[in-house]
Amino acid sequence: MNQYIREETLRLSLKEKLSRQESYGDDLSQKRPIEHYLTFQNRVDYTCFMRVMYQHGFTNTLSGYNHQENNWRAIITRSDCLLFDTIAQVIQEVETLSEKHNGVYDGWSSITVKKK
Repeated sequence: MNQYIREETLRLSLKEKLSRQESYGDDLSQKRPIEHYLTFQNRVDYTCFMRVMYQHGFTNTLSGYNHQENNWRAIITRSDCLLFDTIAQVIQEVETLSEKHNGVYDGWSSITVKKK
């Protein structure tokens, strides 16, 4: 799959997910903790990645070695809003930095912040 098709598919998927959040009454403009899920093949790559992410304002919510899949899993968190341009930029930042450290970005999740 070429890069353009991949990026366009991800953008459409993100728009659908945000639309679903809005249908639940979510105020996408409000900041809330957003968890990002990643995997790494070894502890060195994971550790180097986490050092960089701390500098970008992320915290390590959960991490550890997954014996079944023989890899390191990480859940990192930072408060951001879910406006399309904002979350798209955050996802791209996390994904790009994880790839630089031989990691794989596996998506995100957040709580719903109801409109007042």
